[in-house]
Amino acid sequence: MRSGVSMSSIRLAAGLLVLTSCAAWEAQAPNHGGPPPAESPVPSHYAPPPPGDPRPSGYVPPVPVDPSATPTMPTDRVAIAAVQLIEDCPDPPEAAVDGDRKEGVEADRQASQREMAKGYVPRCEQSTVQLAVRSDRSGRFRIEAVRVLDGAKRRLAGSAKLRQPTNWGDGQYQRWDERVVAGKELQISYKLGALDLARGEALVGPDFNTMSGPFILELDVSIEGVRQTIRSPAFQWQRMDMVET
Repeated sequence: MRSGVSMSSIRLAAGLLVLTSCAAWEAQAPNHGGPPPAESPVPSHYAPPPPGDPRPSGYVPPVPVDPSATPTMPTDRVAIAAVQLIEDCPDPPEAAVDGDRKEGVEADRQASQREMAKGYVPRCEQSTVQLAVRSDRSGRFRIEAVRVLDGAKRRLAGSAKLRQPTNWGDGQYQRWDERVVAGKELQISYKLGALDLARGEALVGPDFNTMSGPFILELDVSIEGVRQTIRSPAFQWQRMDMVET
């Protein structure tokens, strides 16, 4: 009898042990419905800057440098505004220098009066070249070379010389020292000498007309040693006896 009671007790104890183990496993199993609500904010990885500006007072951030930027070079603008091919007149004798050197105009007037007093003398019209000059810098202006081209084929036909530069100011052309002032527009005039076309036909061809043209004037000019080549529009002789009155 004692043995039967003992076996029942053992079976009952074993059943209680199994139930207790299942309850414990269910309590430890993960909840697949999502994490439990957080009781406090989840800290992030961002660390706020320390209080106060560590940069010194008056700090100015540097301007970004554009690697493609290049220094701006001074600009020289020289152009042939007009060419009047008429005659190459003798220069009047030089008068005394008087500050602004306007004596050349007065010398021309006096020479004309003397010739007229001797009798009728046809008036000589000087050939000229007008230039428009402007530069971003001051400096010396120079005519380095003068070439005459055939206006049709644009081939070298001969040469010429420019002399006695003048600059327009105060309503007339005044002698010019060939100095360019930065940023100032200049209207320059040179006397154009006779065209040297002795080898024109040999250089251009037998059909080149050395008497009527048309011609193109090509100049090498420089400002403070910076050289450039410019060309005029095509031009022809302006014969005084062909002008209609």
